[in-house]
Amino acid sequence: MQVQELLRRVDPGALSGSGVRSPTPQTVPGAQSAPPFAELLRRAMESPPGTGVRFSAHALERLSERDIRLSPGELELLGRALDRLAQKGAQDSLVVHPRAAFLVNVPNRTVITAVDLDQMRERVFTQIDSALIL
Repeated sequence: MQVQELLRRVDPGALSGSGVRSPTPQTVPGAQSAPPFAELLRRAMESPPGTGVRFSAHALERLSERDIRLSPGELELLGRALDRLAQKGAQDSLVVHPRAAFLVNVPNRTVITAVDLDQMRERVFTQIDSALIL
Protein backbone atom coordinates (compact mmCIF):
# COMPACT_ATOMS: atom_id res chain seq x y z
CA MET A 1 0.00 0.00 0.00
CA GLN A 2 1.34 3.41 -0.92
CA VAL A 3 0.61 4.96 2.49
CA GLN A 4 2.61 2.31 4.33
CA GLU A 5 5.50 2.88 1.94
CA LEU A 6 5.37 6.58 2.75
CA LEU A 7 5.31 5.89 6.49
CA ARG A 8 8.39 3.64 6.20
CA ARG A 9 10.29 6.59 4.74
CA VAL A 10 9.44 8.90 7.64
CA ASP A 11 12.15 9.68 10.17
CA PRO A 12 11.05 8.11 13.52
CA GLY A 13 12.26 11.19 15.39
CA ALA A 14 9.83 13.31 13.40
CA LEU A 15 6.89 11.12 14.52
CA SER A 16 7.70 11.23 18.23
CA GLY A 17 7.13 14.96 18.46
CA SER A 18 10.29 15.24 20.52
CA GLY A 19 12.00 17.27 17.90
CA VAL A 20 14.94 14.85 18.15
CA ARG A 21 15.88 13.60 14.76
CA SER A 22 17.89 10.51 14.02
CA PRO A 23 21.57 11.30 13.50
CA THR A 24 21.62 9.93 9.98
CA PRO A 25 18.81 10.66 7.57
CA GLN A 26 17.10 7.61 6.13
CA THR A 27 17.39 7.35 2.43
CA VAL A 28 15.69 5.19 -0.07
CA PRO A 29 18.06 3.46 -2.46
CA GLY A 30 17.85 5.13 -5.82
CA ALA A 31 16.01 8.16 -4.46
CA GLN A 32 17.59 11.59 -4.93
CA SER A 33 16.40 12.91 -1.57
CA ALA A 34 13.46 12.17 0.70
CA PRO A 35 10.77 14.84 0.86
CA PRO A 36 10.25 16.54 4.23
CA PHE A 37 7.97 14.86 6.77
CA ALA A 38 5.20 17.43 6.34
CA GLU A 39 5.06 16.66 2.64
CA LEU A 40 4.94 12.91 3.27
CA LEU A 41 2.17 13.36 5.82
CA ARG A 42 0.18 15.61 3.47
CA ARG A 43 0.45 13.03 0.72
CA ALA A 44 -0.53 10.21 3.07
CA MET A 45 -3.60 12.13 4.24
CA GLU A 46 -4.78 12.77 0.72
CA SER A 47 -7.03 10.40 -1.06
CA PRO A 48 -5.39 7.58 -2.92
CA PRO A 49 -5.79 8.42 -6.60
CA GLY A 50 -9.24 7.80 -7.95
CA THR A 51 -10.87 6.55 -4.76
CA GLY A 52 -11.93 9.69 -2.91
CA VAL A 53 -11.10 7.90 0.36
CA ARG A 54 -8.99 9.62 3.00
CA PHE A 55 -7.41 8.09 6.09
CA SER A 56 -7.09 9.79 9.46
CA ALA A 57 -3.71 9.69 11.19
CA HIS A 58 -5.24 7.22 13.67
CA ALA A 59 -6.43 4.98 10.84
CA LEU A 60 -2.99 5.06 9.23
CA GLU A 61 -1.47 3.97 12.52
CA ARG A 62 -3.97 1.13 12.93
CA LEU A 63 -3.45 -0.05 9.36
CA SER A 64 0.28 -0.16 9.95
CA GLU A 65 0.09 -1.78 13.43
CA ARG A 66 -2.37 -4.42 12.28
CA ASP A 67 -0.60 -5.00 8.98
CA ILE A 68 -3.78 -4.33 7.03
CA ARG A 69 -2.81 -3.68 3.44
CA LEU A 70 -5.32 -2.58 0.85
CA SER A 71 -4.80 -3.09 -2.84
CA PRO A 72 -5.89 -0.40 -5.30
CA GLY A 73 -8.91 -2.58 -6.10
CA GLU A 74 -9.86 -2.80 -2.41
CA LEU A 75 -9.50 0.98 -2.05
CA GLU A 76 -11.80 1.42 -5.02
CA LEU A 77 -14.29 -0.97 -3.41
CA LEU A 78 -14.13 1.08 -0.20
CA GLY A 79 -14.70 4.24 -2.24
CA ARG A 80 -17.80 2.72 -3.86
CA ALA A 81 -19.03 1.68 -0.41
CA LEU A 82 -18.73 5.30 0.71
CA ASP A 83 -20.69 6.38 -2.38
CA ARG A 84 -23.51 3.96 -1.50
CA LEU A 85 -23.56 5.03 2.14
CA ALA A 86 -23.66 8.71 1.12
CA GLN A 87 -26.64 8.03 -1.15
CA LYS A 88 -28.48 6.63 1.90
CA GLY A 89 -27.60 9.65 4.05
CA ALA A 90 -25.23 7.78 6.35
CA GLN A 91 -22.96 9.81 8.61
CA ASP A 92 -20.76 7.43 10.58
CA SER A 93 -20.67 3.85 9.33
CA LEU A 94 -19.06 0.49 9.76
CA VAL A 95 -17.84 -1.00 6.49
CA VAL A 96 -17.14 -4.71 6.86
CA HIS A 97 -14.59 -5.95 4.36
CA PRO A 98 -13.75 -9.66 4.03
CA ARG A 99 -10.43 -9.08 5.85
CA ALA A 100 -11.12 -6.04 8.04
CA ALA A 101 -13.69 -3.55 9.24
CA PHE A 102 -13.47 0.20 8.85
CA LEU A 103 -15.20 2.92 10.82
CA VAL A 104 -15.78 5.73 8.36
CA ASN A 105 -17.09 9.27 8.42
CA VAL A 106 -19.15 9.30 5.25
CA PRO A 107 -19.54 13.07 4.58
CA ASN A 108 -15.76 13.54 4.89
CA ARG A 109 -15.04 10.25 3.10
CA THR A 110 -12.52 9.49 5.84
CA VAL A 111 -11.57 6.17 7.40
CA ILE A 112 -11.41 6.81 11.14
CA THR A 113 -10.02 3.44 12.23
CA ALA A 114 -9.56 -0.10 11.04
CA VAL A 115 -9.64 -3.50 12.72
CA ASP A 116 -8.73 -6.88 11.33
CA LEU A 117 -10.95 -9.95 11.54
CA ASP A 118 -9.37 -11.33 14.71
CA GLN A 119 -9.96 -8.06 16.54
CA MET A 120 -13.55 -7.79 15.29
CA ARG A 121 -14.72 -10.85 17.23
CA GLU A 122 -16.93 -9.93 20.16
CA ARG A 123 -16.23 -6.23 19.62
CA VAL A 124 -19.01 -3.71 20.05
CA PHE A 125 -19.13 -0.80 17.62
CA THR A 126 -20.92 2.26 18.91
CA GLN A 127 -21.76 5.70 17.57
CA ILE A 128 -22.52 4.49 14.07
CA ASP A 129 -25.75 4.99 12.16
CA SER A 130 -25.26 2.40 9.44
CA ALA A 131 -23.25 -0.58 8.30
CA LEU A 132 -22.32 -1.95 4.91
CA ILE A 133 -21.02 -5.46 4.37
CA LEU A 134 -18.82 -5.90 1.33
